[in-house]
Amino acid sequence: VDLRHHHVEQHQVGGLLAEGVERLLAAAGLADDVSLSLEVVDTGVGALAAAEPPPPAEATEALTSCREALADALVATQQMQLLLRDMRTFSRREGDVHLACNAAAMLDGALRLASGELRKHQAEVVREYEDCPPVLGTPHKLSQVFLNLVLNAVQALVAERKARVGVAVRPRGDRVEIAITDNGHGIAPEHRPRVFDAFFTTKPEGMGTGLGLFVSKKIVTEHGGELAFDTEVGIGTTFRIV
Repeated sequence: VDLRHHHVEQHQVGGLLAEGVERLLAAAGLADDVSLSLEVVDTGVGALAAAEPPPPAEATEALTSCREALADALVATQQMQLLLRDMRTFSRREGDVHLACNAAAMLDGALRLASGELRKHQAEVVREYEDCPPVLGTPHKLSQVFLNLVLNAVQALVAERKARVGVAVRPRGDRVEIAITDNGHGIAPEHRPRVFDAFFTTKPEGMGTGLGLFVSKKIVTEHGGELAFDTEVGIGTTFRIV
């Protein structure tokens, strides 16, 4: 048996499994968000369709209510458009073609895809975006990394304090640094050497495959970057891409 060949095949299978898991998580969150947006549109438009013409004395108030309902429906429709655009970016396959990518916009896309999980934890999102040049990469692969790291941050949050997830893009010399931070439980010292190992996870059964960080590290390395982390038990963790 060629062990090297077996090792490569295992990594490829691991990558496909991780991608599938993250897509299912994203799709679940997307379905919730689209459903919520459709409810807003249905409520607003339905109320307008069922409304009786108001008496002249109440026309101004009725017009204001109509405008508010239409404004809510418009916002909900725009949100659905953004979510569907993010899913197209995430699912598109361009091979290994590298394009100029806006890291901040892609992080916002990952946050939208993870919005269901963020709401579940009532997590505050803190953005720190500085002016930076585009990063060169394959959009769907970078989107996968950002979504992996955001979901990882959300899943690390604890109930004992106000949940917070931070995302940052900042210049670092001639490169761009991307950081995803949580104020969760932190990573125990004995687990840190294995964080990027395939199939290693400290999450409860059914909560993770142990492949998200492994695949993310592989993709970042393929792009000529470095994925590292800082962590403190009881304080939280920051993953950085440079």
